[in-house]
Amino acid sequence: MAPLPAASQRERSQGEPFRGVSAGVMEVTGRPGSGVTSTLLSFLAAPSQSSPVAYVDVRGAVSPVAAMELGCDLERVAFVNAPEPEQWGRAVGYLLDGVPAVAAEVPRRVPAATLRAICARARARARLLVLAPLDDRIPSGLTTGHLALEATSWSGVTGGRGHLTERRVRAALSGKLARGITMEGWLTLPSLEWEVPEETRVLAVAR
Repeated sequence: MAPLPAASQRERSQGEPFRGVSAGVMEVTGRPGSGVTSTLLSFLAAPSQSSPVAYVDVRGAVSPVAAMELGCDLERVAFVNAPEPEQWGRAVGYLLDGVPAVAAEVPRRVPAATLRAICARARARARLLVLAPLDDRIPSGLTTGHLALEATSWSGVTGGRGHLTERRVRAALSGKLARGITMEGWLTLPSLEWEVPEETRVLAVAR
């Protein structure tokens, strides 16, 4: 399994660093409607073509239809409802033992010790784990990268009519995956192609 690559700035501008991702821990955050659920499902699309994967649903709102539209093979996607912190920790731990890719909403009040154990298990088993906390952030140092989603745009729909062909999410990428910098760019769903505009400047040096 290929780990999350440490892509160069030139590679990121040409569609990296998410292409071919099959292992690592990612954090995805954003306000409601910014595309968090769609991004999580997009991370499951490629691995679901050949292996079982899982989506841990805390809010009870994820749609299998949306998963199918984003390229997931529904015959290989398990949707698991785990709204309580203790239940969530057990469920994600069991799933990481059995499937190569897990996308999980993170309920409020999950202890930091539980998150550390879950992330360590994902790394030890070379799994892909994509986390979307419902509040706060994942503790520092546990993830390979952080995608902060900011705005979305759609292609193929005009005036509420038409067929949705592509969704682009304005985002900021930071963490180890971004090699110590914070970069703004556009993430295309469900392909996960990452585009950094030429005029984009480095926003900040990561802590």
